[in-house]
Amino acid sequence: MEDILRQLLAGQKQITERFDLIDQQLDTLTEGQASINDRLDNLQDDLLSLSSDVSNLKGDVLAIRKDTTTLKKDASAIKKDLRYAWEDIQKLDKRVHIHENLIAK
Repeated sequence: MEDILRQLLAGQKQITERFDLIDQQLDTLTEGQASINDRLDNLQDDLLSLSSDVSNLKGDVLAIRKDTTTLKKDASAIKKDLRYAWEDIQKLDKRVHIHENLIAK
């Protein structure tokens, strides 16, 4: 009978040790899960920030496109103005030569 009690106590000790080991492993898993959750939260924050950055960049690209279109129009207008100014200079140059010729006569 004593032998049976020793075996039962030994079995109970083994079961208690296994439960303690399982409890430690569960604690480790819980800590790991908390760490994973923290990382997921950080990643989600990073994704939201990146999404906001992308949205801002899209706005910047649209503004740059508008500015580029405006600059092209302005450059075209300046070219026209320069062409008209050059024509006016040539007309004035002709008039000056005509007046010079008249004065010289």
